[in-house]
Amino acid sequence: MSISANPCPAIDDHQHLNGGFVSQPPANLLAQCGVNRVRDEQFHGQQQHSEFGVVEVGALIGLSSVVLVMIIAQPRIFMIMSRDGLLPKVFNRVHPRYRTPHLNTIITGVGIAILAAVFPLDLLANLTSMGTLIAFVAVCAGVLILRYTAPDLPRSFRVPGAWFVCSAGVLSCCALLYTMEWFNWLLMIGWTVIGLAIYFGYGMRHSRLRRSSALKAVNE
Repeated sequence: MSISANPCPAIDDHQHLNGGFVSQPPANLLAQCGVNRVRDEQFHGQQQHSEFGVVEVGALIGLSSVVLVMIIAQPRIFMIMSRDGLLPKVFNRVHPRYRTPHLNTIITGVGIAILAAVFPLDLLANLTSMGTLIAFVAVCAGVLILRYTAPDLPRSFRVPGAWFVCSAGVLSCCALLYTMEWFNWLLMIGWTVIGLAIYFGYGMRHSRLRRSSALKAVNE
């Protein structure tokens, strides 16, 4: 998720992103195997305190890096949405010197700080996980839909075995979503309603894709 949200700074995003997507799962698997080994030894009374400290430090560094990357990614997501007309043009502004979405970065940082100060950590973690799973469901389903509705669309990377991979992705994410508590679902539904209100109240009327489609239909 962090890789897919940060394609803008890449020199050759098609090549580098594909390499990142391919190399990330094996790296995560090796890291998880190491953590599970330490936990298993700790459970059986064979764990050394120094090794457990290394795992704690690694977990702290890993979580901090993920949070940092996602904070960097969210302002750029706002910028791309604004470029497509789904958000007001103010979100598309960049710093005249550093060429970064500075206003979006400030908005994201203040918003995250307020959420972290008001809501408990476990609730935010569950909502973040739900949002990620829902995004994965949308992406997997979108790949299958585009394979049918736009088969000739230029693609720099094609998912091998898309029908199996995407179907398995949708089913596995839905299975994990099913285990979430009802209170988290209520908050997610409320958050989704706010997003839909923004889309139907502003984004749908200003969408560049909708305008280009309407203009094409008129010309035809």
